[in-house]
Formats: sequence, structure tokens, C-alpha cells
Amino acid sequence: MDAATEKRISDIIGRLTLEDKVGQLMTMNHTGCGFTTFEKKYINKFRCGGLRITPHIIADVYDGSDSFVYRKLAPYAGPVEIAKVMRRLQEMAMERNGIPLHLVTDQEGDLSIDVLRGGVHLFPSSMGIAATGDLDLAYRSALAIAKQLRAQGINWMHSPEVDVNVQPENPEVGMRAFSDDPQICAEFGIAMMRGFLDGGVMPTAKHFPGRGDSVTDAHDQLDVSKKSLEALKACELLPYREMIKNGSYFAVMTAHQGFSSLDPSNTPASLSFKMTTELLRQEMGFKGVITTDAIGMHGAIDFAGSVPKAVLMALQAGADLVLMKNPEHISEETFNLVMQAVKEKKLLEKDVDEKVKRILEAKFRLGLFNADALPVPEKAMKPINDDKIRVTCEEVFRKGAVITRDRDKLLPLAKDKKVLVVEQYISLYHEKGNDVHYHSGMFSEFMREFGNTENIISLETMTPPTAEDERRLFDRIGKVDIVVFSDIFWRGSGSNRDLIRKTIAAGKKVIVATNDLYDSHFIPTAGTVICTFGAVPIGQKTAAQIICGKIKAEGKWPLRLIKMDEPVAADKVVTHKIAGHFATEKSPGK
Repeated sequence: MDAATEKRISDIIGRLTLEDKVGQLMTMNHTGCGFTTFEKKYINKFRCGGLRITPHIIADVYDGSDSFVYRKLAPYAGPVEIAKVMRRLQEMAMERNGIPLHLVTDQEGDLSIDVLRGGVHLFPSSMGIAATGDLDLAYRSALAIAKQLRAQGINWMHSPEVDVNVQPENPEVGMRAFSDDPQICAEFGIAMMRGFLDGGVMPTAKHFPGRGDSVTDAHDQLDVSKKSLEALKACELLPYREMIKNGSYFAVMTAHQGFSSLDPSNTPASLSFKMTTELLRQEMGFKGVITTDAIGMHGAIDFAGSVPKAVLMALQAGADLVLMKNPEHISEETFNLVMQAVKEKKLLEKDVDEKVKRILEAKFRLGLFNADALPVPEKAMKPINDDKIRVTCEEVFRKGAVITRDRDKLLPLAKDKKVLVVEQYISLYHEKGNDVHYHSGMFSEFMREFGNTENIISLETMTPPTAEDERRLFDRIGKVDIVVFSDIFWRGSGSNRDLIRKTIAAGKKVIVATNDLYDSHFIPTAGTVICTFGAVPIGQKTAAQIICGKIKAEGKWPLRLIKMDEPVAADKVVTHKIAGHFATEKSPGK
């Protein structure tokens, strides 16, 4: 940072009120594509430093009673509409105190995406990008994602995810990790970090020190790792160490997980001074912005007692930013508690100033104070219409796709075979987009486009599949030679696995197209399995093209702890736990 910018930052901090400073430490919630009293209060009263952008839903609505809180889908808004709203939010912030907002979203890839309407090019999960084995393609993918977001006014990303997923039954990470190999996670994390920065978007490595070795979901409960310090240094901490050594600029998100060898009190990393300040800031030498994961997750609030208390603990531990995806009344309680803590010297104002300095430095690095920083709605579609970005998206899916096995030699699909295509309807994901570019039933559309339309019939199942879905399936399988399943939701009881097994037991050959490499590993009864690492449109298109012989899968196996198509022990029971629901499969082995 040059001397002139440092002086500007110092001058800004010198004129800010305490309210302004405390507000800068909070990333509050913006949902939908309109303006409510929420946003106006977040910006003008709480002086928030930034907003987490989720355009496809409307926020929790609260009338002061515990019984009236709900959430629903937002009206459709594409890139142009999003750019208009982001521009107005920035104008409101600049009118308030002259400091632009950091506008953050989740755009990791596959189903972990928040900006997807209007033809946005959507990329595979991190593991799908690593499966290409191509660091330059990873860089270009991140650059393409960033350009699309920045054109809509979004300037911060909560990725790359550099968790090392050494636990196959991990319910929270899985495909969101690049690999179970820490060196692969580091290399691809660095490549994508550079791409995001060059596209004008701040990257955020997460979830420090690492959530890859867990069988719980931090949304639901606090997990405590008992791994030794030596084991953590060799695995979980390695990607962060390599990224910090690399010298590029990025942010870090802390995890709501305890690590007894790092903090014997079992305090989650997000609230732990030992992990946030002593380890990350002092020992590892990280100089960028530290943010928490969403502070309303049970991994944090079950330890702290409430959202406001968790926010204060995180700031005292050393976090610069706290992610608050909470209703308005909780945000107000939190703002007031932190203000009071500063006044009572439970949080020193000089420490607040240091946090604000780091946040402002990040905003200057992103060019948010520049005269041309505001999004131009008329230009929001430019990167989406860019053929280079479209080609990059198609390339990463093709080069990352993996054929886990083809024991039955069904690929490519013979044109004379009669085929039933079974795919899932998942309201949680399909209604996010629900436009001509992203909707349910797309896999069947692609199978008809690339296969023999005359020989293809379709069936859409609910998630989880119902008894009526099963009846309709067995009404149809007698009329076909092969059943092609799109199985894209393994969590809880949502998977089509039971239908796949029953179809095989009925004597039918099946092809399974999945977005989850672990899922493909844990369906050992299916003789032909393809993983494209993406249930998004291009991922579904790629699967159909591979099945129909239009392209070849070029992916490299990205895991080291599980080998491609290795047999699973006959007594192995695979259990995924999500929010109290279980999906269990006993593997018969190979």
C-alpha cells in the first residue's frame, strides 16, 4: 500500500464516529432485489461495512414476535436488475459517510451459488476444477466468475474453499474442497485467488484452520477436532501457509469448530484468540482481513449463548469482520452490544481502528473508492455474453468430468437402445433460477438434444422420492433397455439411491450421472457412473454429451485416500448426517 493511500485511510479513520467504526466491522444481510427498511437501517443507522448478497430469496420477515418469521423466494431479477440495486446500495453508503460497501456473495460452484439468474455462466465445484489438473484453467475459471460478479456490482467472494476433505462422510464440505490432498488444495487455492483478484473481486480462503476432517455440520452443532498439532500443520494448515507465503492478497474466513491442540478450551476458531490472533495473525503472519463464517450457525452460538455475544467474542478474538445473516432485530441488538463494549473498554477502540484500517485497505485494493467503481447496469450482461467465458465454462466441465466406472460397457449409449431418463426436482435449487437458462428437467432436455429423441422417455422424481415416484418408475422400466439416472442430491434422504438399487435389482442396466464423486464411490451397485461435479446446466449438458458420445470425459482423479472405483468393504455402511436426517447404504462390495 503506497504512502498516499495510507494517508487517505488514516484521514478517513480520523473523521469517523464510533458508530461508523463499529458498523464497518459488520457484514449484514441483503436478500432479494429491492429496498426495504432493513437495508436503509443497516446502512444509515448501523453503518454496516458491507452486505451479504442473496438475490433469489427474501429475508426473514419479523414483526417483533417469535412466531412470525418466514422466508420465501424473491421475484425474478437478472444481472441488470442486480446491478441497479448494487449501484443504489453503494450510493446510499457513500451519501452516509463516504465509504463504499463490500458486497459479498457465495459463488463457489455447483449448487453452492447465490447469483445464477439471467444466463450467468455457472462453474463446477472446487473438486471439479481440481479434477482438470490444470492450474491455468483454474485461474481462468476464477477470473470468469469474478468478471461476471463485478459487472453486477458484487466485489467480494466467500471462496476459494481450501478445506482438505480427508473425511469422505463430511456432510458440509465434500465436493466444495479441491481434494483430500493438502498440496492440491494449496495450488488450486492460489490459482483461483489470483483469478478472483484480477477480476476485481476479493477472495476469501475458508474455513480456517480447516473443516475437511469432520462428520458434523457446523450449521447444526459445534465439532471439536482432537488432531495433533503436527497433523494439523501437515494437512489443514498447509494451504493457508502456502497462500500466505505466495504474497498475494486475500481474506480468511474462520470456522465454527474447536481444535483441542490449538485451543484446549475447545472454543471454536471463530471465537478463539489463540487461533485467530496468536496462530493466524501472529505466528503465520497473515496481514489481510479476517472474517467469521455466518455467526448464526450453531457451531458459534451454542458456545457463545447468542448471536450478539458470539459477535463480540469474535471481534475480541481478532476477527475484523463478522458475517451476520440474521434478522433486523438481532442485528440491532448486536450493534448496540458492541457499541457498549467499546465504551466499557471490553473491546478497545485502538483495536477497532486497526480492524477498520485493514477493511479500508481491502476496499482500496479493490478500487471501490475509484470514480468508476459503481456498476453500470447497461454493461452487466457484457461478461455473460462473452464467448471466452462461455468456452472456459464448457472447457472446465469437459476437462474435469470423470467416468468413475463403466463395468457394463454402456458408454457411449447406443442409439438403438430405448432409454428412461430419471432426474430429480429439487425446489431448494431449481427455484433459485427457474428461468430459461436454469430450471428443472434440463438433463432430459440435453439427453434428447444429444441422443436419439425417438427412444427417450423421461421421469422426474421429487426429493426425496415418493412412493408414487417409485410406482411411476416401475410402470416405465419394462418399456426400456437402459435407465439413466441424474442423481444430484446426496444429502439426508434426498438421493435417488434407493430407486437406483431397486432398478438394478429388477434386472435393468443403469447409468448414473452425479455431481458428487463420493456419491459415485458409494453407489457400488451401479456399473456405469459419471461425475461432472456440477448439477448446474453446463454440468448436466456435459453429462448428456458424454453419455451420448459427443465428447469424452477428460478429468483426472483428484483424491489420494480413495482410488478410482476401488471396492468398498461389504460391511461398510455409509451414513451422511444433515440436520438430523440420515441416508444409509450398505455396500455389497465389488
